[in-house]
Amino acid sequence: MKQRLDGLTGLRGITAFSVVIFHFNIMPLSSMEVATWLPFFKFGNTAVDIFFIISGFIISFVHLNDFKNLSSRGIGRFILLRLARIYPLYVLTVIFMVGMTAGAIMLHLPYNPKIADFGRLLDCLLMTQAWHSDGMVWNYPGWSLSAEWFEYLIFPLIASGVVGLGKKQGAFVLVVAAGALIAYGGLNYFESMPLIRSTAGFLLGMLCFQLTYLNLVKSIPFVPIALLAIAILTFTWGTIAGPLTLLMFYSIIVLACAYPGNRIERTFVYKPFEYLGQISYSLYLIHAPIQMVLGRILLQRWQFGQSKIADIIVSGAFIFVTVLLAHLVYRWFELPTRRWLRSRILPYYQLEEGAPPGVTSAKT
Repeated sequence: MKQRLDGLTGLRGITAFSVVIFHFNIMPLSSMEVATWLPFFKFGNTAVDIFFIISGFIISFVHLNDFKNLSSRGIGRFILLRLARIYPLYVLTVIFMVGMTAGAIMLHLPYNPKIADFGRLLDCLLMTQAWHSDGMVWNYPGWSLSAEWFEYLIFPLIASGVVGLGKKQGAFVLVVAAGALIAYGGLNYFESMPLIRSTAGFLLGMLCFQLTYLNLVKSIPFVPIALLAIAILTFTWGTIAGPLTLLMFYSIIVLACAYPGNRIERTFVYKPFEYLGQISYSLYLIHAPIQMVLGRILLQRWQFGQSKIADIIVSGAFIFVTVLLAHLVYRWFELPTRRWLRSRILPYYQLEEGAPPGVTSAKT
């Protein structure tokens, strides 16, 4: 397996974009009915599960062997590096949403108290909002970051167990654990508690990484298997086997993107997809504030339905502005703060950075 996982970076970019379109299809672009003529986006609510699988894979790729022996120093280093990656932009978007809500209250403008819940603000700042509910407060896509934060906290323990068991036994335990969680979620898996989804997805990602140790994986015909999974999904979706089939399909795509040369991986290393992957964290976290602010302005200033062509142009411009703002946030805030924090953390622990180029951009 190569050191640069550009296929996974591209996959993450497309996944983030599909989540954005799914949410924009609710507001402000609901009249465009994007999911009707692009059915792929109907599954936008499940795309977050791809993030969890990718994250489990990448974190294992970079850090699994760090926990052959558990130590407070190793755990502390890992947790601080993860915080440096996800927290600065996350907390900035929460503060932005609080400021916008406070302004709306002072100006007697409408706001959604279920999302802007001041009683759960501390919960949100601690990234624990999804540990006991759906977590849809303040910057609502942040629920998945809350769930992923939980996975980071338990990863050292899981990694230590997996490494201790060995490759085959570790893979078997991961299969059983992920399968049990998916079965527990049942037909309502994608509406179940976020920690069920995040843990199952993370374990599947770890499983995919474990499978890379097997030489036979390199010769797997990924495209036929992916097509077979889609065919099975058409029959199982809406049944209790639907979530399992979809997650198997997502896992196949993730595994394929980890290996160079196959058709699936070549699709996602397309440069625009790869760059979407680089800015995907910014895109994912800022699209809800954009939806709440610029989306409302758009609905006030533009009457959809008068001209289909004009509606398409306006919708395209709105999406373009969103991606452009994500680029600017990534370039001027996310990347500099991450680098600055890592430069302070790594010397303290007197360890080399360790993550190969391109890998750290493939996080969720």
